[in-house]
Amino acid sequence: MHTNTRPFRHGKRWTINECNQLHRECELLNMSVAEMATKHNRTLFAIICKLQEENLLSDDVIVEMKKTYYENTIPGSYMRQL
Repeated sequence: MHTNTRPFRHGKRWTINECNQLHRECELLNMSVAEMATKHNRTLFAIICKLQEENLLSDDVIVEMKKTYYENTIPGSYMRQL
């Protein structure tokens, strides 16, 4: 789903507490990216990038998530982003 409104935390730095919470949600609670995005008031792409930065998911999973994100938000744009 693509909207013109941005989440409250869009563009804000990640706090240590927020990073710790993301680790817990990913590793222990197995929350979906959409659930984490809602909880953190971040975009899906911000969550995907942070999961990659924190090495919480394999590179293959991250690439697939980014591909799916681009295909669902801006059709035909994924290949231009590589």
